[in-house]
Amino acid sequence: EEQASGELIELKNIAGVTKKIGIITLPSFYADFDEGLTRSSVDVERILNRLVEEKMDGLIFDLRNNGGGSLEEVRRITGFFVGKAPVVQVKNTLGQVQVKDSDNAEPLYMGPMVVMTDKSSASASEILAGALQDFNRAVLVGESSTFGKGTVQQPMDIGRMLPLFAVKDKAGYLKVTIQKFYRPSGSSTQMDGVVPHIIMP
Repeated sequence: EEQASGELIELKNIAGVTKKIGIITLPSFYADFDEGLTRSSVDVERILNRLVEEKMDGLIFDLRNNGGGSLEEVRRITGFFVGKAPVVQVKNTLGQVQVKDSDNAEPLYMGPMVVMTDKSSASASEILAGALQDFNRAVLVGESSTFGKGTVQQPMDIGRMLPLFAVKDKAGYLKVTIQKFYRPSGSSTQMDGVVPHIIMP
């Protein structure tokens, strides 16, 4: 249930013309860091290619209730819609800024696009929504703003910091904030989130 899913729906407009609307729902930017077998970007790419082959007239990308996830995955997915471009700027504790670009030389889809967000859309969701908004690539629709999380965390194994003969397998992990991220425009999502073009409850 936590993996990306897609569907194609057909709608008739007032003139009676049928339009095909693709919908991609992404609950999180998941990635299997151990074996690399399961990745949200691979799943989204497969779904997107299928919808393009079925000649969709427009795309809805649903990021509601998406709490974030892998920074690498959001970087790859953004490239599906903008091609080679800056996706996010990352600043470390020393104040050094690194610009992370998308992988794709060419976008996979350049048609009309809507991104749906809500108050639960956080972190990586805000990177994708913010980048697509900065590049005027999509119309954002949702609640008054997204969650407002503009930081990057990294898990630290407490067992590695314990003395040599200590019991390490039950020590657990700490999630440490190591970086802040910024949109391509330079603005931060921290506290403010991403404000959609069209606000709907």
